Amino acid sequence: MLKTTTLTCLLTATAANVLPAQGPTDPRLQRFVIEPGAIEMSELVDRSASYLGWNILVNQQELAHCADQFKLQNRIETDRSGCEDVLTTMLATRGIVVRPLDEGKKLYEVVSLQGPRGREVLNSAPQRTAEAILSRPNLRMPVSTVLPLKHINSQIAVNSMRPFFASHQGSSSMLSFGTAGSKSSLMITGMQDQVATAIRMVQNSDVPAEPQADEQPMKRAQSQAQRTTVSTNRLKRLEGRLADLEKRLDRLAKLLKKGN
Repeated sequence: MLKTTTLTCLLTATAANVLPAQGPTDPRLQRFVIEPGAIEMSELVDRSASYLGWNILVNQQELAHCADQFKLQNRIETDRSGCEDVLTTMLATRGIVVRPLDEGKKLYEVVSLQGPRGREVLNSAPQRTAEAILSRPNLRMPVSTVLPLKHINSQIAVNSMRPFFASHQGSSSMLSFGTAGSKSSLMITGMQDQVATAIRMVQNSDVPAEPQADEQPMKRAQSQAQRTTVSTNRLKRLEGRLADLEKRLDRLAKLLKKGN
């Protein structure tokens, strides 16, 4: 019996040393890795889609004008959010956007901004809250948000923001601003990284207006003049009451003399 027990323990220990150690089985614990060197655009899309659990539709006509390869000098290792950032950023350098078709079913497609379907990118941008956008400021996917304003007028905000993000030759800005039908809300549509920048600029500007420096002495002088006017009026009323009292006392004195 002792020999059998010893043999069992020996076999168990040997098996533990021979069998490979099991890695993390939870997909959320796995890392997305791209080794240095060249990687084809189609391979980048396929590997990212597999890691993220997405289905990304690729129309080769959308990629016809793009270079086929990316060349990386260093290893990239990141998590799920980082994978989305890497994929969308690398494709954006070639004018390619990943846009959602059905987020619930994890269905996406790639679209060329320079192709005939480029306008569809912003027209179908999903709605996001400002908080959600600011939490992912490096993601380059189309989004739209309505930003509430506290102190500034939406039309003034639109006119102020447009020059900073105006589209011109050589510019990759795609931001669109609107009043959202209200003076106290601003609609912003574009790529999420640029929308995040615009949101921060608007929020930093949405503060109560401060009186100008030259207005403050004038307001103090006006306030002092008002206080002086009030004091003068009170003094005049008091003088009138004293004069009336003197007249009454004089009449009373005359009546007392007659009585005597």
